[in-house]
Amino acid sequence: MTTTRYHKIASWFLSVFFSLPIGLTALVIYFGPSPLDIQSSSLLSLLTIPLLVEFPLSCIMYRKILLQKEGLPFSLLLGGTGLVLIVGSIFLGTAINRDFFNAAFQYTLSLPAVYLYHIWFSRETDMEKKTLRTVSRAGYVLAVLYAEWIMLMGYAIATRAEPRPVEALIYNVFNLALVLLLFLSSRRIGIKSLHTVSLARTSLQINDRDFSSIFGAHKIALLHAFASAPQRTLRCLRIQIFLNVPEADSFKECAECNTAAEAAAKTHDATKKDCPRYQAVSLSIQEIKKLLEYFEIGTITAPLTDASVLTDGWKLILFENVRIDLAR
Repeated sequence: MTTTRYHKIASWFLSVFFSLPIGLTALVIYFGPSPLDIQSSSLLSLLTIPLLVEFPLSCIMYRKILLQKEGLPFSLLLGGTGLVLIVGSIFLGTAINRDFFNAAFQYTLSLPAVYLYHIWFSRETDMEKKTLRTVSRAGYVLAVLYAEWIMLMGYAIATRAEPRPVEALIYNVFNLALVLLLFLSSRRIGIKSLHTVSLARTSLQINDRDFSSIFGAHKIALLHAFASAPQRTLRCLRIQIFLNVPEADSFKECAECNTAAEAAAKTHDATKKDCPRYQAVSLSIQEIKKLLEYFEIGTITAPLTDASVLTDGWKLILFENVRIDLAR
């Protein structure tokens, strides 16, 4: 299933979910076990048809909001719809039952949830990566605070301080689902704020933009070898094999080079600089390193001494807020 199709299906469920508070509160008040005064019951009966009309209308509006791509129409539709529902909930709370104030609170917290979900599924956004990380953290904070509120309500129910435990449980089921949505949206935005490198053996994309032609097939394949290696480290011999150097000659000459390097270690003689294979490997590493640093992806660190290329090797190090998706 494609992301677009998934988004369209999810928007149906979420439009129903975000439209629930007023209707859910009315059902809980009317059919709940707690006593309801005659005046409130009569007013609810009079408002049955308006309440029934409110639910499908709000579903339509939320679906239109969730599928809106442009920023300004999205903000106007979300703000206008949220304001109408919040004011309506406050009016019902004042005229009928105080439980409708809870619906106003739920509609208010639904606004950032819709906003985060919108950013999650926006393929292109004008926000910088740093701003996206800030939005993600704000969503986490909001989710944690709301979760603490739910825990306080649970404590009140458990200690029998809440006089209407059944109604409170029903409201908190909605609240818990809203917390989960806030958390998931914040997490996805946090991932979106990273510089994502999609790396295959023959292609390289940075933040969904193809840079394969700039890196070249050879460098991409070598970078893929680095990224998929244990601890992202490759030794000189392994890179030589990757560069199609005959294995028998490589093993023999590398063994001789290693012996010479160990003998010259006390004088810190860079013996491997005399090896043409080492020079070819080092040149390839330097070219990849420059490209990685230019695109702010990462770097490749060299071993402390030339004698360490056979034991320690070169290591790929990613910069902060960078992740690699590997494909074969």
